[in-house]
Amino acid sequence: MKEQKIHKTQRPKNAQAMVEFMLVIPILLLVLVGLIEFGRLFYAWLIVENSTRFGIRYASAGTYNVDYCASDTPCSGDNREAEITDARLPSIEDETRRLIVGLAYDESLAQTANQYLNVTVCAGPEPNGNTADAVGLYIVRPQMGSLTKYAECTSGTESAGNPGEMVIVAVDYNFTFIVLPIFGFNP
Repeated sequence: MKEQKIHKTQRPKNAQAMVEFMLVIPILLLVLVGLIEFGRLFYAWLIVENSTRFGIRYASAGTYNVDYCASDTPCSGDNREAEITDARLPSIEDETRRLIVGLAYDESLAQTANQYLNVTVCAGPEPNGNTADAVGLYIVRPQMGSLTKYAECTSGTESAGNPGEMVIVAVDYNFTFIVLPIFGFNP
């Protein structure tokens, strides 16, 4: 008997590369988008950290913007100390906001809204009258919505402080993700 050789003809695998590419491209896109979103989030965090740092420097130096003085002669005369005290708080807030560059924000939004921004300046002894920490020898890390000294500093009770008092400058910012809501993720 004769042996017959069976030749299998191999079909070209042109579509195999296309299928593999289609299987891998969603994963690559998710990694790329994740890197971009994380980069934006890290940038926002750095901007907020630096702005608060500059606000604290401004507050600790005791400086103020003369445009916030009430009298015709900037912060001089009979009410000099009171005018300086009143001018320091908006001056510190302006210095803090000045460094928030590249972030879309609106201070008139609700606290839960995207792009919400709030600058809080708080100083002095504990609001409950506790004299154990009259000059701020310890710090309670500010947490939005917490029951700390920072949470008790609301508009109306904010203070730029006096010499020897601890000053807290805090910025609350609600970061807005761009791509995650498109995929149905709401962090």
